[in-house]
Amino acid sequence: MNVTILGVGAVGGTVARFLAKSNYVDSLLLADINEARAIELKSKIKSGAVCVKKVDASDRESLAEVVKGKDLIINATVADYNLEIMDAALNAGSNYMDFVGGGPREILGTPDIKEQLALSGKWIARGLLAVIGLGVSPGIMGLIARKAYDDVDELNELHIKCYGGGSVVVEGYGFSPLFNPATLIDECLCPVKIYRNGRYEHLEPLSGEETFNFPEELGPLKTWYIHHDEIETFPHFLNKKGLRTVDFKYALHPQVYKVLEVFKLLGLNRRDEVKVKVAKVAPRDLVLALIPDPSDLAGKAKGITCIGAEVVGSKNNRKVHFFEYTQMDHQEAAKKFGCTGTTYLTAMPAVIYTGLLARRKIVQKGVVPSEALDPKPFFEAFPSVGIPIKRISLTKPN
Repeated sequence: MNVTILGVGAVGGTVARFLAKSNYVDSLLLADINEARAIELKSKIKSGAVCVKKVDASDRESLAEVVKGKDLIINATVADYNLEIMDAALNAGSNYMDFVGGGPREILGTPDIKEQLALSGKWIARGLLAVIGLGVSPGIMGLIARKAYDDVDELNELHIKCYGGGSVVVEGYGFSPLFNPATLIDECLCPVKIYRNGRYEHLEPLSGEETFNFPEELGPLKTWYIHHDEIETFPHFLNKKGLRTVDFKYALHPQVYKVLEVFKLLGLNRRDEVKVKVAKVAPRDLVLALIPDPSDLAGKAKGITCIGAEVVGSKNNRKVHFFEYTQMDHQEAAKKFGCTGTTYLTAMPAVIYTGLLARRKIVQKGVVPSEALDPKPFFEAFPSVGIPIKRISLTKPN
């Protein structure tokens, strides 16, 4: 396969390192607006199949050049460019995937997932597949939810619980997300949408405080509602077995929670420019300039990431209630894989997906989220790449 990766930061760079070692990738183009970063990554990979190209994802001509003749485009940039990159991939006759959706457009100005899904007919007509949100969450979470959906007779509730890359404070930094900081800020501070009793509701960001007893020795932690992609897609793609409730709650480190509260109170997540003496700057851009690059935090972050789906339903006329999840230790991931646990769990579904496409194990066409895929080949591959999937029962004994 001939593959282009757009954006080679923490996640894109990790995908690149593993794809370069695979036997099903013939050529791998690393495309990034930061050409020096791409060149440095290429020097570490040391593969004749890898080449580098500077690209501005907002430039249609530039995009057209790096997607031409490719079998797969992996979009590891930010959600702002999802539609432009999808359009370039479609025009080039390339399959596509990304890691995270955008929106709501009316608030954040970025493309909504529903705008991506609305393009499905065009992709089907071209005989191509675009998978949106195939990281850890969305991504592994969608595959876990789909597996649960296939396993039960009725699926009534899906509650995603996360102790993840925004739950850690790396020593020496006041605020140090282990994935794209812009994404974390957007997810935590934009108005929340949940699906409850068969309809959507809108809530205040970081509301609905609840204590959830996480596994992996994390124990009881406070969680809050945040905006997340799964709320937009699960009710539409997993809706034939009685699904009535979907929500997403994040367990945040107390210091991270305080920082986000300050951002919210002072409007530091604003995207519009404000005048500062003789200059104009968007508060969000200033904040992002002060936050460390997640790719620089490998080996420095401690603790684990843990994310899963709390499933409520029934099977054989008996209630089922369990938590199915994945987890990874950041220090262990740094030693084994050269990145944080969050980065590794986010990157590896893309590596698996590329292999499945190359071997024609995925034959779907159109634009779909991860829960619309057959989860079996992914779950078969997870052990081989060191991704654990565990399930604990939450059913109370009689």
